[in-house]
Amino acid sequence: MDETWVISALAMGVLALTVPPAKRRLELSRAKHRSLAGHARMAKRVAALIPGYAYDEDEFFSSDGAVAAIIEKRKAGMNRLAAIFENRYSKSVVMTEAAKPGISDLQFTGAYRVPFQYSPYLGTRLRTAS
Repeated sequence: MDETWVISALAMGVLALTVPPAKRRLELSRAKHRSLAGHARMAKRVAALIPGYAYDEDEFFSSDGAVAAIIEKRKAGMNRLAAIFENRYSKSVVMTEAAKPGISDLQFTGAYRVPFQYSPYLGTRLRTAS
């Protein structure tokens, strides 16, 4: 009889500890709107249908239909900015590249800092610490 009482008391204690968190989790799950369940899957399917593209150097500076004089000013400005970044932030870039494999935030900001069309060219011209 004593053994049954000990097992029952132990089972009741475990039940008392696990029921409140399970109840809160169930309430949270029930509170979510049903339409949210498939959004991530639908977004991935739609994204797979959209072709990706990236601008080369000429398209990068003229993507808004700018005239040749403005394009040349943009190129000169980019060259000046790239030189400043290379001189001013070289140590930061090295440290960021070393840390990036282990820090997901650095990977994310490195990939999504600018619109995807501009990212490949800008990534080669302006190496920055994320």
